[in-house]
Amino acid sequence: MVRNECDIIELFVKINARTFDEIFVFDHLSDDGTTEILSRLMQQGLPVRYARLEDPQFRQASYLSGAIRQIAEIGSFTHVMPIDADEFLVSTDPSVTPKDVLSENLDVDGWGTVPWMTFFPISDDYENAAAPLFQNFRALPKEPRVFHKVIVGGEFGKHCRVSEGNHKVENDLVVREPVRLPLALQHVPVRSAAQIIAKSIQGAAVLAQKSTRLPGEGDHWDVVSQYVRERRFRLSTADLRWISYVYGCNSSPSQSDDLHFQADMRVGLPTDVIEHRDLARKDTVASIDRYIDRLVTQRREALNPAT
Repeated sequence: MVRNECDIIELFVKINARTFDEIFVFDHLSDDGTTEILSRLMQQGLPVRYARLEDPQFRQASYLSGAIRQIAEIGSFTHVMPIDADEFLVSTDPSVTPKDVLSENLDVDGWGTVPWMTFFPISDDYENAAAPLFQNFRALPKEPRVFHKVIVGGEFGKHCRVSEGNHKVENDLVVREPVRLPLALQHVPVRSAAQIIAKSIQGAAVLAQKSTRLPGEGDHWDVVSQYVRERRFRLSTADLRWISYVYGCNSSPSQSDDLHFQADMRVGLPTDVIEHRDLARKDTVASIDRYIDRLVTQRREALNPAT
């Protein structure tokens, strides 16, 4: 389920297509280049399908739970994994593919967990790098708090419900203990100043209006948006690293050593370049302007409902 991820959606599809047989995307009200990029990738023959989601509410768990059940009912897939546009599934052993790991460790009637691996930017030059994810990002040496995402077997998925954020899953018919899988989900939440400024300001505003917001849900958006405002919307590379830490680990770094990197860990390959650059550039002002316009339209419609 994605929204305004034009800077990374192409690489999300291309890199994950080396692991997944099919990629199903809910495009949730994107008004940047995300939708057109997805359309172009489909035309190029990449294994991605997308549906436009017009619901103004952010109900990720509800839509993804329903999607997993529908996909599982197709019966063509051994496993289904709900992930975000900034996540990439890899094996912790480079000699073994994620598919091999799943076939050997996770039955179709069970479910497993995959730990997050947070990646930090080493420069704010995302738009100009030839292969931006491979060139500009390195992994945190150790996650201070380990978060997991779920992956479900095809049979288990027919009656499952995932939590907000895809961190937990339940089945209406059976109880299964999760299998800890030797996989990792590379997480790249912060790519550039333009991207994270627009996303944090809008993310905090959307959650502030959510009537069903759970305690603690999306608290990192409040922290990051406040941090951005305190710096008057001017972020250095060091600021981007700090925000990556908060976003990925849900805590603040205790010392500068926490922001060191694993030099040998990379996302994707040096050949993973952005082809559709005409649609991939982030514009903070235009993004926030479109968001304000949507709010005004919604307010006007609420005050003057159609008869």
